Amino acid sequence: MSDWAPDIEQLQAFDDQQWLEVERHYAGRLYAYVSRRVLDVQAREDVVQESFLGAVRGIASFNSIYTFEQYLFGICRNRTIDHLRRRRASTLSSMEDEDDDRPLLDSLVHNDETPSGIIRADDIRGQGMGLLADILKDWVQETWQAELSTASPLR
Repeated sequence: MSDWAPDIEQLQAFDDQQWLEVERHYAGRLYAYVSRRVLDVQAREDVVQESFLGAVRGIASFNSIYTFEQYLFGICRNRTIDHLRRRRASTLSSMEDEDDDRPLLDSLVHNDETPSGIIRADDIRGQGMGLLADILKDWVQETWQAELSTASPLR
């Protein structure tokens, strides 16, 4: 994660370069957030694009008490919920004829974690796994070297 923040005035002036930078910095994280909730790859991409479009449309009323990241991820969260609701409605209407009492998508719509927190936790988990792999690699190499130095030479 970087400490980069866009220039809100440039965004409000619809500066293409500034919006491209926003997309470059946030598209991957938004996609990762949506991926945890939406299974369909095409739908994920649609939700992310709808999030950016919502940000462009609403930037004129940006409230500076929030960070831009909070603003963008809030829009993404709402677009994800909208998608899940639409999907749930279509799933329910297509399953009306079946006698199935299982709850549909109820656990996906309600989530108390923040979008940025989820992505940050994934980043930390990935860094931890990389560190663990490096430590294990070093340990195996040291153990191997110790074995070679104590083993008797071949005759």
